Amino acid sequence: MIQAIWPSYVNIPNNIPASSGVTTMEFTSFFLFWLGSLPALWFPIYKIRHLFTAKAYFSPACAIAFFVWAIVRAHGLGPIIHQPNTAQGSTLAWAFVKSIMNCIANFAALIINNPDFSRYAAKPNDAVWPQLITIPVGFAVTSFIGIMVTSSSSVIFGQAVWNPLTLLGMFLEDASSAERFGVFVIAAGFALAQLGTNIAANSVSAGTNLSALLPSAERNGPYYGTWGVSWRGYTAYICGILINIVGFAGAVGAKVPVAAEYIYNINYLSGFLVAAAIYWALAKAFPIPCTSETWNEVPYLGEAMHADGKVIAEATEVEDAKAKV
Repeated sequence: MIQAIWPSYVNIPNNIPASSGVTTMEFTSFFLFWLGSLPALWFPIYKIRHLFTAKAYFSPACAIAFFVWAIVRAHGLGPIIHQPNTAQGSTLAWAFVKSIMNCIANFAALIINNPDFSRYAAKPNDAVWPQLITIPVGFAVTSFIGIMVTSSSSVIFGQAVWNPLTLLGMFLEDASSAERFGVFVIAAGFALAQLGTNIAANSVSAGTNLSALLPSAERNGPYYGTWGVSWRGYTAYICGILINIVGFAGAVGAKVPVAAEYIYNINYLSGFLVAAAIYWALAKAFPIPCTSETWNEVPYLGEAMHADGKVIAEATEVEDAKAKV
């Protein structure tokens, strides 16, 4: 964005050692982005939905504009649609499986963070369809645009440029004022998208986790664990890692048994299933206090939720927050 306004911005002298992997210009950009994120973090969670509404319209429009601009400059989608398949048989199958594991692992962070926002939905079902549709469709469309734009870049510049921000910077070479404005708008869409991602996936969830580490209210609930530590969870977590550790060593160059490589190829499933089984077994052997054999669903009744005839204070606070939106 800044380079589109002041092209000389990229010529800022670098006073940071090359071993750090970052330049003065890049660190300045990071600091400005971080500074711009602070105002959005000031507001309560239920009020920053307006930021995400703007992001939901503006950022996809910028991505589509970037896609159209790239294929127009390349006079097509590039060579990728004409390239033959180079993988066959088990190689293709395992590549497909590993790609699915990568996608699911990426979704896992969203699954964990979603309750920080979906708890403000007016009804539980209001959080189901938006997530069920937008997450897989959004990832698929974004990946398609990224691949096609990269393919087009190989025609425009003679090399495949996978980083969209690097490609936007290359679009600024000998660019007219109209092209510079277009780069600025598209870069603003990327910045807004990253801002929303940073708030949703990092800032809010991190704040929730930190507040859970230092609880100031009840300390005898099922999630408090033993002296504030969920030893069952940590044990299951470590076991989920250990099942894949040998295969991980093979992935970084060590010689390991083929079976370990296959297990690592399905690392998310193997780790998840092992961790889930260990946690279930520990919970059965060492029951968690304040829990029962059956799930106690708290019914939603109009303006508040009730359990055993008493209004839950937290539910009332959430309802008050919804009313303020």
